Amino acid sequence: MNITVIYKTISPISHIDRSVSNYSSFNQIKLFDDNDELIEIPIISANSFRGALRNAGASYILTLLNTKVSKPVFHLLFSGGSISSSIVNDVDKANSIREQHPFVSIFGGCTSDMMLSGKIQLTNLYPIVKETKNITKIESNKSYKHLLSDYISIKMDDSKNDLLSQYMNNEYSEDVKTQMIYETEYLTVGTSLWQEIILKDMNELELGAFISSIWNWLKNNAVLGGKANAGFGFFEAIFDFGEYGKIIYENRETRIAEHLEIIMNSYTNYLLSNKENQNYFDILENKNKSARKK
Repeated sequence: MNITVIYKTISPISHIDRSVSNYSSFNQIKLFDDNDELIEIPIISANSFRGALRNAGASYILTLLNTKVSKPVFHLLFSGGSISSSIVNDVDKANSIREQHPFVSIFGGCTSDMMLSGKIQLTNLYPIVKETKNITKIESNKSYKHLLSDYISIKMDDSKNDLLSQYMNNEYSEDVKTQMIYETEYLTVGTSLWQEIILKDMNELELGAFISSIWNWLKNNAVLGGKANAGFGFFEAIFDFGEYGKIIYENRETRIAEHLEIIMNSYTNYLLSNKENQNYFDILENKNKSARKK
């Protein structure tokens, strides 16, 4: 299944590539446009989007089950675990994990003794401009050359404010300098972005896990990039699942097609059926013995 996503930014977007001193530049990559010219264009990385979805999907599970997990399972769910020297190829155990944990099956990760490949492929979020038509297949008369601007913010020294300094004692004699000027490169408000998500050989429970990740991300005030506390990152989006329908995120509200909601609810009911299962997460921590024949 291929899912097409169209985003529209409704605030500046900050997606930092690198910071030098007090200046932070936007993430960019080089690509060849339709005229075979090499250009450098701003993008939001697929990895940052995947991380946000993974966190949302893992939170959905643990909140629904009202449970806490061990540190190894926590790292597996939220960040994919870590590679160890004892990795083995255990097909039976891999099948068991995929059957019991649809979320882990689609996002993949490393348990203490094996690696599980994920089932999701993601493109970066590319701006919809005339130079990216060969990627997005969407016509546009806009150019990437006008997408980035600089935003200057100032962190004030409130100790110099006579109305506020009354709350400060004089026990600390050394002067603490807090006033600074910050400059951030940002993506212009109103920019449209395109992304393609490819789901490989997913069964219905796995698809439900993926839908729940998007749903939970959007329902919890999703943002793109960083600096949300400074007014950055807000957007609207349409996730088009083809014949399954759409998830629409608009005015900070989320609407989901009936067919997609049914699939997500089936996954939710599956998780709830394991709410009293004390051993549900054991296979992710290698508490269960290997399923291999000796």
